[in-house]
This record gives sequence, C-alpha cells and structure tokens, in this order.
Amino acid sequence: MLVGVVTAPFGIRGEMKVRSLITATERFLELEEVALALPGRQAHRFAVEGARFHKGQVLLKLKSMSTMDMAEAWRGAEVWAERDTADSLPAGSFLVTELIGMDVVTTNGRHIGRLDDVEAAPAHDLLCIGKILIPMVASIVKSIDTATRQIVVDPPEGLLNDDAH
Repeated sequence: MLVGVVTAPFGIRGEMKVRSLITATERFLELEEVALALPGRQAHRFAVEGARFHKGQVLLKLKSMSTMDMAEAWRGAEVWAERDTADSLPAGSFLVTELIGMDVVTTNGRHIGRLDDVEAAPAHDLLCIGKILIPMVASIVKSIDTATRQIVVDPPEGLLNDDAH
C-alpha cells in the first residue's frame, strides 16, 4: 500500500524527507520494511532503521542508505508498506488516497468543492480544495464519511473566501 513519497534527502547520513499519504503518520514509527519505487522502475525493498518527525514531515532512515547522495537518488520515489500497516490505522485516521476526491460541504450544506489533496503542516494537516486550505482539526472537520465520500466542515467565520471559488 502506498504510504508516502520521498520529497528530498535530509542531512548527510542518508535520511529522507517523506510526504505522508496516510493521516496516521505515527505508523511510520512502526515500519520495519518499505519498498521504494521510482516512476517506470522496479521497486526495491529496504529495511527501516528508524523514522522521526521534523517540521511536519516524516524523516525516514533506511539501513542501507548512509549518504545524502544515496537518498537523493530516491527523490520522487513512492514509499510502499505492507497492507497490514494501513489496516491497523486507529479510529478516525484515513489514508490520504481515500480522502482525495471527496466532496467537502459545510454543516449548513454549502458545497465547497472536491478535496484535491491533504497537505502536511507542522501543527496539523490541511485539507486542500482548490486554493482553499482548511485545517484538519476536530473543531472544524465534523465528519468524514467514506461510504458517501463526504467531508463535513464547520469553518470559522472568515475562513472561506467566496472570491476563491
């Protein structure tokens, strides 16, 4: 299952910045093995040495990667993990790929648009609907229904700019 994308090397010891595609980013801390796949190439399996978080991004260290150049070679690679990693997501956590394309509506029924992406930010993830960014926090995101493919939000006044549509 696709869990992230390598965005850049981090430091000189082979760590990689990974954009998480799962909302339960803490699952990266439990990974023992991942597969990296660059577009048009065969995937390669790697043992995970460790994972940590830095400024809202996952930093992934693979056992056989020891230099910045080695990590740089995997920039843009998809990060795949065994399916059971995602199956054991805690309640209220979702795969970003499950959320993309869902309709986003307000509690009073106003259709905001379709979810384009979920962007990782230091404090919390952001729902991206066109140019609109909505913090993915419990006080704003009231429900996520995977069956009806709908996200209901209660944005504070001023968050939605009608000129942005």
